[in-house]
Amino acid sequence: NSLGYALARRGEVTAAARYCEYSLALARQLGAPHAVAYTIHSLGEIYSAQDDLALAAACFEEGLSVSQRIAHPVYACANLRGLADVSQQCGEYQAALEYLDKAQALLQAIECLLDFLLTFA
Repeated sequence: NSLGYALARRGEVTAAARYCEYSLALARQLGAPHAVAYTIHSLGEIYSAQDDLALAAACFEEGLSVSQRIAHPVYACANLRGLADVSQQCGEYQAALEYLDKAQALLQAIECLLDFLLTFA
């Protein structure tokens, strides 16, 4: 997946999408949900850069679902931000704000947890 992300940053989005799709298939085959969550988010970012907002939204939705299932709030926030970006690009401003509110709530929960750990660890 890192190679796909690097290719996307260089502007080689077709090759990046192909590599991330391969990485996603491999992660699914291996039963590696953290890799699935990370890779599907990267794929959503690539599709968004290609202005394929329907595919980007589908990736972010699936990434959010996987992130919630494995209780990974950082990946969940990333996918919520992706959904907010797509919603904004589609002119769905209320939906974008709702996704951002959910991401902010998760970030505040993470901050509280870190404060607790720093205080009592």
